[in-house]
Amino acid sequence: MSVKSIISILVATSLLISCSQEQASNEQIAREMVKEGNFEQSIVYLKLWITEQPDNTEARILLGEALKKQGNPEAALKEFYKAHELDGSFDEYGISLLELLAIKGAFEEILLLVEDAKSENLELARALKFYEAYSLYEIQQDYKANFLLATMSKAFDSPYYQISQALNYWAVEDYENTVRMATNALRIAPNMYLAREFRANALLKLNRYEDAIQDLAVLAESPVKSVKVDIQQAQALIQLGRYKEAVVLVNSSLKLFPNAVVTNRLKATLEFLDEKVSSAKQYSEKALSASRNSDAASLLIASASNLLLNNSELAFDQAKRLEGYIKTPAAAELSDIANRKVKNDVLSAFGENERAYIRGLVLDAMGLRMGVENISKKDIEIVQEITLEESRLLKGKLTEQKSTVADALDLLFEQDEKLKANQLLTNIKLLLKRKRYDEALSLSNEAIRKESSLLELQTHLVLLVLNDKFEEAVTFGSELLEHGDTSASTLISFTKASLRVGNTEEALNTLDQAIEYHPDSARVLNSLFDFPIEQVRSRLPVFERAYENNQHDVNYAFLLAKFYAAEKNAAEVIRLLIPHKPNVNKNFNEFWLLLTDSFMLAGEHQHALETAIFWMQLDLSNNIAFNKLLNLAELYQDYRAALGLIEVKIADKGASDFLRLLKSGYLLQLNQSDSALVELNHVSEEIKASSQWKGLMSRALYLNGKTEKALKLAKESYSERPSSWNTSTIIGVHISQNDTKEFERFTENHIIKYPNDIKTLEALFSYYYPSELKKALSVAQQVLLLSDDINWKNNTAWLLLELNRPKKALEYFDDLLSSPNHNHNDTAARIAIELGRAKEVLSQTQERVRQDANPFYQLTLAEIYRDLNMTSEANEVIQRIYPIESTDFIERYRRLVVN
Repeated sequence: MSVKSIISILVATSLLISCSQEQASNEQIAREMVKEGNFEQSIVYLKLWITEQPDNTEARILLGEALKKQGNPEAALKEFYKAHELDGSFDEYGISLLELLAIKGAFEEILLLVEDAKSENLELARALKFYEAYSLYEIQQDYKANFLLATMSKAFDSPYYQISQALNYWAVEDYENTVRMATNALRIAPNMYLAREFRANALLKLNRYEDAIQDLAVLAESPVKSVKVDIQQAQALIQLGRYKEAVVLVNSSLKLFPNAVVTNRLKATLEFLDEKVSSAKQYSEKALSASRNSDAASLLIASASNLLLNNSELAFDQAKRLEGYIKTPAAAELSDIANRKVKNDVLSAFGENERAYIRGLVLDAMGLRMGVENISKKDIEIVQEITLEESRLLKGKLTEQKSTVADALDLLFEQDEKLKANQLLTNIKLLLKRKRYDEALSLSNEAIRKESSLLELQTHLVLLVLNDKFEEAVTFGSELLEHGDTSASTLISFTKASLRVGNTEEALNTLDQAIEYHPDSARVLNSLFDFPIEQVRSRLPVFERAYENNQHDVNYAFLLAKFYAAEKNAAEVIRLLIPHKPNVNKNFNEFWLLLTDSFMLAGEHQHALETAIFWMQLDLSNNIAFNKLLNLAELYQDYRAALGLIEVKIADKGASDFLRLLKSGYLLQLNQSDSALVELNHVSEEIKASSQWKGLMSRALYLNGKTEKALKLAKESYSERPSSWNTSTIIGVHISQNDTKEFERFTENHIIKYPNDIKTLEALFSYYYPSELKKALSVAQQVLLLSDDINWKNNTAWLLLELNRPKKALEYFDDLLSSPNHNHNDTAARIAIELGRAKEVLSQTQERVRQDANPFYQLTLAEIYRDLNMTSEANEVIQRIYPIESTDFIERYRRLVVN
């Protein structure tokens, strides 16, 4: 027994003797143990204290802290939660609770806790805001996190301010500054776990492995360390060549997480380094299975291992997939070697020199010695759940002919055991993988002249459809059906062929047969979407049954959601798809588009944006996701977000002419014309001759005060192809030169030619308002013919009130009253006042003034009180109003006071 333990027991004994009451004894002993730092002994007495006083918040907080320091985070969390239930406060234990939850990765719990949490303690308030932002980042709600961090109060002596800045830099992949800010936080709070973890992760990204190891070693000694620490240490040790130390960490992590992608990948790496090729293949393919074929390093090791084990076809397939994912010399070289082996049917094993060369390719590519390229920069250090292969259900557009046929082929080739014994089908499968459909059909044509198996006949039917030989396919398929073939592949292929030759009724009857025989086949159900929704609406119960039987499979949820989407039922689409969002294949673009568009249709714009951001983060090179996000950013006029997206794209792919033009457009929207000029001057001469470039350049010149050059270039661009850039530049120059005649002539002619150009109408409205209200009203009403925008309803109603036409404004009353926008509510209230219906809007206006002491809202409330003969209430409100400089406000205020 240690000297410290003996002293603790003596102290406890003396306290027991000196205390007359058992309750006081347990409390006093517990406090003394805590004071001494003897957490093991303190835990015993704190529990006794709590047994006697279960509602004692202080005792539970002390026990939580003691359990945390003992290395029992789960038990500590329970005590902190109990303390929270008792007093609802965060002040004494909030930071400890949030830190434990963050280390545990319980981000949803953090968000629930901080939702209503407030504190007068400024440092705790910063901590609450940081942990909320950090949790939002971790669940891919970057948009909200950015807003929170932007509102963080500055305090350079606060570790939570510094770590928030580190999080900001980490989010934009500025790892040097992440290290700097995390170091600042550690100077203030040396024991801050997340600051050290941030710095370690950033150091790993910067390939500063020695420095990272030092931070990770400190984290590893923490009593409440994250499960990620051992793996991060192993990654750094491998990069430093300290393989024996890495093996110990990886083996222990494998026992805890036998199916994790990163542990299996690291084990595969170590086995490959140790020249245990069979074992490397086993672990790399396990990592691929867990990551759904998305892990680049595992693909590389698996391909090389299969090549060394003479599995050349599989090695070729894996290398090609990797090559399509990352343009790396190693992948290209491996696929070439494997392809030569496949083509030449070389069955002999590699010699020692060839084996050393292949091994060297992999090690070079992974940066494990000086080499050509370091793949680890491409998602090797941190696992991302990304799928390289497209969904088996969706290999192209849903209604595309070849996609369903390819599904039929999948059905045929699922049973590899049959293929091993059939060289013909093996060869056909290889040709199909290379998209050599005509050669595959030629091979099949020769084969069916002889005696053929059912599987070969089914394959032949699929190949006929795949090669657009629909009439032959109908004849051949009819024979198979007459002989009792009810396989899904045959029924799908025959349906497709019948539909293409115009036999719609026969195609639908065949598909109904397929549904009867294969009610749970996603491929069969997907074929229904080849028909108009009117023809298959009665099959809804079939989709519902299949979904009920396969609720955990995203393909069935998607099929049922597609059906509801065709019926414009956005709420059902969202209900079906949202549970699958975290785990969906990055290439399942149809899923992401359907979910994003359904949120838009349902009016849930923020959810639409969050979904699109999540989608793009799965794969930055996904142009469909990129375009969707840009569309949403433009819709919300969030040009900074759009600019950030383009910067991400440029960082990923480099600055093309197309991206420079896009970027310059958003810079102009943000009035950053100098930066836009830089981008526009860096494009090719061919692009500079385009109307689009001239329009953008004219706008940049105009914003830089070069009006004559801008007008000349804008007119040149406008004559080639009118755009918002050249149109707004021409209008802007005319206004700046006070050339009213030319302005009106140009805009009127433009609107006659392009009556749907809302942006020009908006410019015209701004020009007329407030000096010419009737002309402004005419423009606003023209905009409303094109758009149902509530803001334009508000503008129109406001102008009608100003022109003393409240009955006309009544058309917009209901929409403005139910709007979440207070300005719209205020306009509705003014309409009600003018029409003698003030009582209808009294309670809403009172609530609005309680929430926001806007002078206009107060003025409206006073007018309502006046109309309802509530003179004392009106006077009370009038006394609180501070008049503002507005002609409309002053006139209404004067009338109110006079009355």
